[in-house]
Amino acid sequence: FLFIIFVLAFSSCTDEKGQPESTQFGKLLEKTKSTPTDSPEYPSLLDSLESLANANKDPELKVDVLSLRGEYLNDQEKFKEAIPVFKKSISLAEELGLSLHLGKDLENIGKSYYKLKDHVNAVSFFKRSATIREEAGDSVGMGSSLNNVGFVYWMVTEFDSALIYFNKALEIRSKLPNPDHHATTLNNLGTIYFNWAIYDKALEYYMKSLTLQREIKNDYGIAISLTNIGLVYSETGQHEEAIQYYKESLPYAIDSKDTNVVGYVYQGLGYAFEDIDVDSSI
Repeated sequence: FLFIIFVLAFSSCTDEKGQPESTQFGKLLEKTKSTPTDSPEYPSLLDSLESLANANKDPELKVDVLSLRGEYLNDQEKFKEAIPVFKKSISLAEELGLSLHLGKDLENIGKSYYKLKDHVNAVSFFKRSATIREEAGDSVGMGSSLNNVGFVYWMVTEFDSALIYFNKALEIRSKLPNPDHHATTLNNLGTIYFNWAIYDKALEYYMKSLTLQREIKNDYGIAISLTNIGLVYSETGQHEEAIQYYKESLPYAIDSKDTNVVGYVYQGLGYAFEDIDVDSSI
């Protein structure tokens, strides 16, 4: 569904023991961000960050900690626990006028609601995130939030609304130096047209997405694009062409080390062979 990353930094002063709490916090924050969330050390790092933020009595530092803790809970699939944490972060960020933090955590809480299948709240928070990010001039974040709105609408089969938001995301992402994000939205638009059985339009967007994914040598993205192109040929009865695209996709899927994508390719091959070679299909 959606893949998003963020960064932050602080400045330093004096020796380790006598330095201000904010400098200690900055170093610990950097260490926490560089530690995988599945590391046994990660929860204790978060606790230490929270203690420093409370001791320093700096509300901006508390927003940092709340945001990280909410993201950690989302990573652990504890979405119900993440929501009140993000709500505290959002409230404090709003009070302090921290637009970038606010836009990010509005999107984060939207992901929590999406995972809980609360699509109404997910869309609401993603839209609010897009508005805040537009006001803050955060084009990368705005493109992400709009793409996420489109994705949720696609999931609930509101394809007209999905198309509107994917196009809004595309308008922004096509102007930014991130081919992967641009390609993702192109692929999503192709999928809308595929759902509508407008196969020539779907193929056009999938091909554009594939071109960008090839440019950045993204195995995962190349595999998805090639498989989706195969699906178009399958649906239009061009099974030999479909099989060629699926077979081309398979090594990229394997190299991506994503078993979901590998399964997606094999499923496509199975369907493509169904009408011409039952043994291969099985």
